[in-house]
Amino acid sequence: MPVIHLRWAALALRLTLLLAGLASSGCQSPPPAAPATPPSLADHPALAAPPDVRVTRFAVALQEPTGLALGPDGAIYVAESADGAGQIVRLVDTDGDGQAERVETVAVGPAAPRGLAWLAPAGQTPVLLVAARAGLVVVDEGQPRLAGRLGSGVGRANDVVVGIDGRVYVTEGAAGDGAPEPGAVWRFDPAELLADDEPMEGDLFVTGLRSAGGIAFSPSGAIYATDNGDGWPIQAEAPDELNVLLGGGDYGWPQAWGQPPPGSGSIGPMALFPAGSAAAGLLFYSGRMFEEYAADLLVALPGQGQVVRVEIISDAVGYHSVVHSFISGLQRPVAVAEGPQGEIYVADAAAGVIYRFWR
Repeated sequence: MPVIHLRWAALALRLTLLLAGLASSGCQSPPPAAPATPPSLADHPALAAPPDVRVTRFAVALQEPTGLALGPDGAIYVAESADGAGQIVRLVDTDGDGQAERVETVAVGPAAPRGLAWLAPAGQTPVLLVAARAGLVVVDEGQPRLAGRLGSGVGRANDVVVGIDGRVYVTEGAAGDGAPEPGAVWRFDPAELLADDEPMEGDLFVTGLRSAGGIAFSPSGAIYATDNGDGWPIQAEAPDELNVLLGGGDYGWPQAWGQPPPGSGSIGPMALFPAGSAAAGLLFYSGRMFEEYAADLLVALPGQGQVVRVEIISDAVGYHSVVHSFISGLQRPVAVAEGPQGEIYVADAAAGVIYRFWR
């Protein structure tokens, strides 16, 4: 019996020495993993943005996202326009990590959808408006129907906004070869749009635009729209424009591009973008997250692969603008939207990605 006790004592001593040797040689339990670093621009080396702006891919593998809108439910709604077909999807971030875990189909069709906006008449359920190839479409309980026609019958609807005055405004791009009619902006009465009768004809609001793209209302109630300068007749150096829309105004096309000549009777642009920028969607930013950009205009330039920030300045000279680079390194950004907390969403049609920029 004493021998057995001695053997166990020797074994315990050897085990103690072995563990001590392992500890002294550095073979210790690994420390707890560090918390994951929030996504940043370092994770997307092709993108460039102002300092302290973070980015994540909010949604991927989308089919040519061409329009964005924040829904009344706080979700992001997207128009997909792959190969001319179309559908509207709803993106939901279920766990608050800045990425959409759920993609829900809201409506199939209409063909080639672009801009999106929500119309919420007093006392009624909000309905989704879609600017599409055929005109202005209303999606009511998942069913799309053509509600508004563009008066020229030549171009296609590019974007839609509900104005501070409660009326609905739709941009139109001229289409076809030869000498098509100018692009325009059309205005609709919301009560007639929702009457569920035959599609109504819009009222001509402004004309003389070549291919009116995005449209937005400023906090003061002014209406801004982008316009693509390249087209018929071929003008390789024709710039793109940002215009302030004045009811009944003529913006010069096809007689004038960019700054109109004196005495032309047409209205000049607020800002110019490089030729081939294909100026598209725009957003007046509220400043809830990026306070320094409050009331600035964010404009998607798919031909440049970037979103620019337009600072609107009012001084003794009048209103003028300064264009700043904001987000670059994108493939084909076409639409911009603001989220519930002031985060910024950008739809990249070529990449099939919705990016979320935040801090």
